[in-house]
Amino acid sequence: MQHAWYVDGLHALGVAEDIAFVFIFQEKTAPYLVTVAELDAEAVLIGRKRNDQALQVYAECVATDTWPPYTTDVELISLPGWASYQLQESL
Repeated sequence: MQHAWYVDGLHALGVAEDIAFVFIFQEKTAPYLVTVAELDAEAVLIGRKRNDQALQVYAECVATDTWPPYTTDVELISLPGWASYQLQESL
């Protein structure tokens, strides 16, 4: 989605037609190896379609001033592990 968003935006602005977009990953620990990766055409197409769907949802929300919630279910949540541990130790 990110690839399609930025490349399509640059095309729309007339910045360039043939844009290379790569992702750069670096390890967090030594020796801090770097990998450069480029998405294949299918992945870009899927991202572009998902962006189009997201823009349609956004346009509908703006037009109707109706913003759907993340979920209509009641979620069950727990304390974080550290808080649960602290409370059990203090009892």
